[in-house]
Amino acid sequence: MTPFAQLLHTFFHDWLIRQRGTSRHTVRAYRDTWRLFLRFVAARAQRPVAYLELTHLTATDVLAFLEYLEHERHVTIATRNCRLAALRSFFAFVADREPLAMAQCAAVLRIPTKRGPRREVCYLDVGSVSKVEIATPMDLIYKVLFPSHREGPEGTPLSTLARDGWPARGIAAPSAPLAPGAPLCQPL
Repeated sequence: MTPFAQLLHTFFHDWLIRQRGTSRHTVRAYRDTWRLFLRFVAARAQRPVAYLELTHLTATDVLAFLEYLEHERHVTIATRNCRLAALRSFFAFVADREPLAMAQCAAVLRIPTKRGPRREVCYLDVGSVSKVEIATPMDLIYKVLFPSHREGPEGTPLSTLARDGWPARGIAAPSAPLAPGAPLCQPL
């Protein structure tokens, strides 16, 4: 096994799984990233994946791989950043174990994540706000339990219920809260 293959094996089996305790989903995502990245670098270097060494994996290759993901595979910026995180994790691991590769690893670790376009924040205008019905939790409960009714307890319109679910005026709220586990309604 080559030194690079040994590092990659140790990264996945010892460091990610045993020491870090990452989930199997993370391990699979990192595995998929490395599968894509190694195939990409092997195609660029025109050599089989089995003959790649750590020195073949440069920051330039990582940047080219990220461009390839965005433009040819049409991944989202979030996916691109996840792939970069998988690569960075390995190079941080290598930097701790291979002092001679520290400059190469530092160059990869300096690659920034990409920010996507921010969605414009849309606010309601004054006319739209007046049309919005403000629903209390009790409104929602009555709409689910009694979808054909537009009224709350004892004929109280839902719009007149206070925040705690009891009418703002008219029927008084109970003095003691319900006991835990007490039924919310009586059976018929």
